[in-house]
Amino acid sequence: MIDKGLIAQRFSKAWKTYEEYAVVQNQIADSLIVMLQNYFAVSAKQNAVSGGQNGVLFEQNGVLFQRVFEVGCGSGLLTRKMLENFECRSYVANDIADVVSLPSQVKFCKGDAERMDFPKDISILVSASCIQWFENVGAFFKKAHKALAEGGLMLVSSFGRDNLSEFASLGIKSLDYLPLDDLLQMLSEDFEVLYAQEQHIVQWFDSPTDILRSLKATGVNSLGKVPWSKSRQIEFIDQYNKNFCQDGKFSLTYNPIYLMMKKR
Repeated sequence: MIDKGLIAQRFSKAWKTYEEYAVVQNQIADSLIVMLQNYFAVSAKQNAVSGGQNGVLFEQNGVLFQRVFEVGCGSGLLTRKMLENFECRSYVANDIADVVSLPSQVKFCKGDAERMDFPKDISILVSASCIQWFENVGAFFKKAHKALAEGGLMLVSSFGRDNLSEFASLGIKSLDYLPLDDLLQMLSEDFEVLYAQEQHIVQWFDSPTDILRSLKATGVNSLGKVPWSKSRQIEFIDQYNKNFCQDGKFSLTYNPIYLMMKKR
């Protein structure tokens, strides 16, 4: 079972350094924004952007979301991108950890998204690089479906089985990442899937030590309770040198999954 308290503690400590090191996470957030922009660009051409029930989504000098709910807002990386690109009448952002700062118009709601109550009649639920930490992703999707307004959208990213594959090949404990097909199966009953894709992003570092530093700075080292001993770190560096060095650089593979869906 995932230790949610440890996750909250590690991420709370990481917010000050998160965005400096979260290169891939920033790319993922950008990709989510582009997906949303492309969807509404196509919808506008088809005259499909409308008020919907309860004024969920409509075109008015761009796109306006009546009620936005973000799960796992963290340092506000996706939050700011959403506010920069779309008009959001109400924006509620959630995270399990204490958050350093968010834009003034955002209401912060601390809590475990798997256990807390969601706002009602959400126009769009967004979440970047978060749901891979959940114990029951299927139950989260069901809960999100109930909270969304008629025709509401959900836009999320997670990570697939190849995420941090270098660590897995060295026998280092990782999350039980769900593949895209499993996620789509969970969604099929309640959502119309508008977009589903996965990709592989390889980030290159100057040393294995830099990789460990990056993971700590972004809170990704939230599984192990006991810090590595010096001998364990030396062993890791030695194994990484032998297996994942290319032209003096060291790889770390990310396997992001992107999903955009509409409530049936």
